[in-house]
Amino acid sequence: MSFNADTAYKELLPHFQGRVRRNEPLARHCTFGAGGPADVWISLETREELIGLVRLCVAEHWPLLIVGNSTNVLYADAGARGIVARVALNTYSIEDQGDGTALLIADAGVSWPRLLHELAPVGWGGLAFGIGIPGTLGGAVISNAGAHNEELGEVLEWIE
Repeated sequence: MSFNADTAYKELLPHFQGRVRRNEPLARHCTFGAGGPADVWISLETREELIGLVRLCVAEHWPLLIVGNSTNVLYADAGARGIVARVALNTYSIEDQGDGTALLIADAGVSWPRLLHELAPVGWGGLAFGIGIPGTLGGAVISNAGAHNEELGEVLEWIE
């Protein structure tokens, strides 16, 4: 079965409107500034959108590449065939455990630098080793980001 980008775009447009684009230059979406067009580009803002897109792509046999901020991605000049979906889910909450510790619950698209710069001034530590690491928490989990002899895997409780 072959992928028809026009058909996919037309099916996705009513759901994603301006967040779905045809022939989107990937160079616009990575720190290296390189990369040809994605057949279809989508920015996902909710967990439900992400799950729905994955289910649709499986049902339709559409190729799907899920990315974050692409701070550590180098796209080919030929671009990407199929759908490239950016996870832009970027909320987090802190649950104070009452014993001087807290549980951070964060979406995959939360910016690692933003998170650390917001937590430090209010006194929450434990992730300070990550200052200077670019990207999103999703990417940090995938790569087990770390620095200064510490890594995310040492403080990660669970992934959903």
